[in-house]
Amino acid sequence: SANLAVADNRGGIIDRFRNRLIFPIISVQKKVIAFGGRIFGDGKPKYLNSSDTPVFTKGRQLFALNLAKSSKQKGILLAEGYMDVIALHQSGFDNAVASLGTSLTDKQAELLGRYSGGDVTIVYDSDTAGRAASERAAAILNKSDIKVSILSLDGAKDPDDFLQLYGAAALRLRLDERESHMTFKLTGLSQEFDIQTDEGRVEFLKRAAEVLSAVNNEVEREVYIARAADMAGGGKDAVALGGKKIRGGASRKAGFKEERSAIRASVRKPKHIHAEEEFISQAINEPDLAKSITPLLKVSDFESPVCKKLWERVLSGAQSNLSFSQDLTDDEMRIVSKAQMLPKSQENMEKSLRECHEIIIRQSMIRASDNPVERAMPDANKMKRYGESE
Repeated sequence: SANLAVADNRGGIIDRFRNRLIFPIISVQKKVIAFGGRIFGDGKPKYLNSSDTPVFTKGRQLFALNLAKSSKQKGILLAEGYMDVIALHQSGFDNAVASLGTSLTDKQAELLGRYSGGDVTIVYDSDTAGRAASERAAAILNKSDIKVSILSLDGAKDPDDFLQLYGAAALRLRLDERESHMTFKLTGLSQEFDIQTDEGRVEFLKRAAEVLSAVNNEVEREVYIARAADMAGGGKDAVALGGKKIRGGASRKAGFKEERSAIRASVRKPKHIHAEEEFISQAINEPDLAKSITPLLKVSDFESPVCKKLWERVLSGAQSNLSFSQDLTDDEMRIVSKAQMLPKSQENMEKSLRECHEIIIRQSMIRASDNPVERAMPDANKMKRYGESE
């Protein structure tokens, strides 16, 4: 009944798993209930499982869950295939499982919810098919109220390949930078458009509004609106407007002119304004680093009123308590929200702060050149004023 042997065309019996590497499928009760086989060399199907039996249904089991359920590591890593899971376990990631070569099912999601502590990271293949499969799996897991993260394995085709190329330590670093499902979705969406152009940003922000309209939690939606706006270099109000129309059932055609106008107005920020906002986002996370790099940077060096206010709060040390987020406008909260989403271990933070500082100072000096008092100041004093060497 397990269909391990089948009849051939001549009435004989042959091994169904011939010429395959065999993997035992073990239940959470630690009983061997089925087998999976990967073909040696090329051939179809690449993976083959035992047929369904009274003790085994493919869509109700997870490979290596019998081991992962006892792991002391946080959450569960969900991979696509047997080899990926074995490679992960051999490298110390004993919380890895696989969905037996099939698309994730609701029953498998229930198992993950029960044994993961509500925390699952998808580590599927990095190709187009893998990204699509990650999206499908995340959508199913979200229905089970599981916190879903997705790990992008750029530079490798799958977890096994990544571990062979870069090692376990590199994978642990990548895990620290894994993305939430919605960030993964927005990142993929941004890659579909040329967001260096106005038209590309308009189309991306429209699509982002559609995606985010499905997020019911207002706080979560606000955070991702800020993330989408940041990806496009602005446009928070336009994303919020588009999402509100979609959630309210308004006609896209009727609202298109207003939405397009809002998006265009928001994405045409000058480069130095983007630099100011980027600098402040970094400074909120690392105030001591920002102040040490730019000891002479003044509030007046910023052009944006939003950044003036936030830099004043950073200088005052307000970011160390809840008062930092009090009485902020939507635009100010967008920058604060972006700061909360930046990786804390960002290696190039100092470089980014310096680059943004250079742009801010250059623009400040240009504005000062229109000021008669500043214009009369000796060049050496100007350099000292702006924290630059002669």
